[in-house]
Amino acid sequence: MESMFGVLIRLLSHVVPFGLRWYYTTQRLSKLMRVTVSSENEGLVVNCSDIPEAHVWLEITNHSPFSIEVHAISANLLWGGRVGRFLSVATITIKPHSTERAFIETTLTAEQARKACAISSKDSPRLNIHLEASCRLRRFALTEQEIKTKNYDLRGCSHVKDYLAGSLADHADASTDAASTR
Repeated sequence: MESMFGVLIRLLSHVVPFGLRWYYTTQRLSKLMRVTVSSENEGLVVNCSDIPEAHVWLEITNHSPFSIEVHAISANLLWGGRVGRFLSVATITIKPHSTERAFIETTLTAEQARKACAISSKDSPRLNIHLEASCRLRRFALTEQEIKTKNYDLRGCSHVKDYLAGSLADHADASTDAASTR
């Protein structure tokens, strides 16, 4: 009797993980992950000062019954067009049905900072997220999730806006000079 019980347990230990892997497909696991820009304190900050940079606090929520390890996060900052790209390769463990915060940052070029300042008042920024993760069943990816946020701060853009206003005025003066010489 005892040997029959042992065989049954060994058989179930192989069947149940197969059943779980069958039910929790990569698509289902990725749908059970939710990424948002943090609503606390600073969400997304674009600093256009002398050394332009951007950083964002993300909240990653795991709605699955398994602990999830996030291995890599990449995000494109879209603000009228692509302004910057964030990358993070730190491992974050998220327990079942809980939320963890992740900090990712990037440097920006002067052109990207000017673009963010020029477009800032017209549109809210968006992040296009790609996340590589795994649980005890399999590896999976959360791909191309787009997040729009109102929790953003644009810093140090006054000198960039002055520069843009000056270059637009110079361009307008050049256009009127060209029209008057015709």
